[in-house]
Formats: sequence, structure tokens, C-alpha cells
Amino acid sequence: MLIPASSFRFKVLVNTCDILEAALKRYHTYLLLERTADYLGRLDYKSSVNFRGNLTILGVALMAPCEDSPYFGMDEHYELRIDSEDVPEAGKLVANSVWGILRGLETFVQLAVPSEGDEAHLLISSCLVSDFPRYSHRGLMIDTSRHFLPLFTLFTLIDGMEASKLNVLHWHMTDDAAFPFRSARFPEFSEKGAFHPYTHVYTLNDVISVVEYCRLRGIRVIPEFDTPGHCRSWGQFFPHLLTKCYDENGVADGTLGPMDPTSQFSYDIVKGLLAEVSQVFIDSHMHLGGDDIQLGCWESNPAINQYLEENGLAGDHRILEGVYMDQVAYFVTVSLERQIIVWQDLFDNGAASLELETVVQVTKAEGFQEVLQNVDHRKRSPCSSLLLLAFGQPGVQVG
Repeated sequence: MLIPASSFRFKVLVNTCDILEAALKRYHTYLLLERTADYLGRLDYKSSVNFRGNLTILGVALMAPCEDSPYFGMDEHYELRIDSEDVPEAGKLVANSVWGILRGLETFVQLAVPSEGDEAHLLISSCLVSDFPRYSHRGLMIDTSRHFLPLFTLFTLIDGMEASKLNVLHWHMTDDAAFPFRSARFPEFSEKGAFHPYTHVYTLNDVISVVEYCRLRGIRVIPEFDTPGHCRSWGQFFPHLLTKCYDENGVADGTLGPMDPTSQFSYDIVKGLLAEVSQVFIDSHMHLGGDDIQLGCWESNPAINQYLEENGLAGDHRILEGVYMDQVAYFVTVSLERQIIVWQDLFDNGAASLELETVVQVTKAEGFQEVLQNVDHRKRSPCSSLLLLAFGQPGVQVG
């Protein structure tokens, strides 16, 4: 079929909403750009196909009312039909959800190829595509602590996710290197901890714009504020959040380790920040980190050793991971009503109870299948449901 670029349009057949209307405008623009693309390899595609007739309208049938925001397990199935008959409405895209419509529009645009020597038309062959994703979680992680990315770059990456039909943006916001999130409650974090307090930060409005940009493309945004390790940038303003390290003679050596899990101040600050974070990141999940905990500093600290001794845990410094994470996880799940994600390290070390619905993100490819089985066997109650995210095989999520 020939697609006349100047007169082609999408036609909404049933339901519509802001997500769908924005998508139709966006993909119509993509089609106009596609007709001037120089894809020589794709031009070879038309050599064995007999193109006849004009496709001037693609009917878009959303068979159910729109949902507001993408979520884990959303229906992304769609059916795209391009008939060979020379009739105006020879094409139709049908889905039961707006998320399926988005994926179908992407397929439609990718099937269209430039007409060699004729910029007025695109070419698309007759077809019937019935498609749905194998995995519900198809994600890309970005690290804006070690490598700050301006909004323009973030939006470009999100456009690439849309073209690849990825549906989760894992935003690793903070780490040792920098704290680019400009908190309204604790502005000192980014003033002291960002690479630059004005040019290398994300304001609350910036975050809202990224979340909205992703929502319109059927992409979830899961924030990660990694603690109790990987948070040296937090200590740029609040050094007493972190544990003081001592040398072999019991003298403070001037260095700082992970957050102090025996201090109520640590929990007050972390909970206050995450409460604010939950107001701008609307997804049902929040990543709490929990990886790469270096025990040496905890082991050297007299106050922490005294805490362990008073609680009958002398010498068991690994348990401090669980002491910290259980308190933070309870706050996030109960007070903020979010499901939590933690890195594999926390599970490997047996550091947290993981009693509530928890996603364990498996990062080590070697033996990951055994780890997934072990997580499943560690369910602590009949009511708990541990979801497993295998990072060793990108995008795999099973429950």
C-alpha cells in the first residue's frame, strides 16, 4: 500500500483520551519524518513486494476506556491489520488498552518505509500483526549521580525507549558521586552534594515533566535513592548521617562509611526525603537500593559495637543491614503505600525479612536462576508475594 504523506490521517473509532490524542499527533509527525529517511537497507524491502492502492486512514479502535498511568502487568496486546484492498480505510489498529495502542502505533510507523524517489509517499505492505510482549517488565536504568544527564538527553533516551517498546525507566537518582535531586524539604542535599547546585540538579518540576513525558508513552518511572551504602553525597551536608570510621587504635580517622543504622536521625531524614519523593514519582514501586555495604566502618565504630552488644548481637555487623532496611521498608510500604525493590546483595546476605511484597533485583548473571529459586523459597508468610527481577537477563520479571 502507498501512504500519501500529505493526506494520511488517524481516525479514532471508539474511545479516546489525552494519552491517545497526544500519541496520534506524535506518530503522525514520525511518519512525516520517516518519508525523508535514508534507510537504504530498508528500501531493499520493497523490491519483492507489489504495492497497490492508497492507505489514507488508519482506524484506531481502543476497546476500553483509557487508564491514567502505566503499571506492572498492563495489557500491551494489539492487532494491526493492513488490507490489500484499494479502499480508504484499509488499515485498522485494535487494542483493549491505550498501552496496546501505543505499541501498535510504533509498529505501524516502523513498518512504513520511504518510497524511493517519491517523498510524497511511504510504502507499507499488507499484513496482520497480533503482538504482545513476552515480559511485563522491560527496563532501562539511568544513573544520574555518576553521570548527570540534562533534560534534553533524558527525553531523547525516553524517545529511544518508546521506539524499542521498553516500559520501565529505572532512575538511579543518587549515589556516592552526587545528589542531583533538588529536594524542597532538604535543599542542602543538592546544594552541597550535586556536581553543581544550579546547573546539575533536577527540580521537582523537572521530575514531574520526566514522569509525565514517560506516562504519555506508556513508560513507568521507578526512582532509586540507594541507601544505606552508596550515599557519601548525602553526607556532604549531613555528615552525621553517616558512620564515623575508626582506625585500629580506636581513633576516628576522618572517613565516613554507610549510614548509621543505630541513629534515629538517619531514619528521620531518609523517611522525610522518601515521603517527598513519593509525591512526584507516582509509580507503585520504589527502589531502596541496599547493595555493596562495606562492613569495615561499622566494625570499627565503638558506638555501633555497643549497640550490638546491648541487643545481644555482638559481632553480627551484617544484621545492621536488616535493622536499617526493615525500618525503611516498613515506612515505604505502610505509610507511602509503595512496593519496594532491593538489590540482590540484601537478599544474599539474609539481611532483611522481605515480609511484604518485595522485588529482588538480581544483578549477578552467574547462578541467577538459583538465586531466583531461593528468593521464591524465602517467602515469609502465606500473604507475601515476592516478585523477582532478573538483571542477569535484562527485562525478565517473573512472579
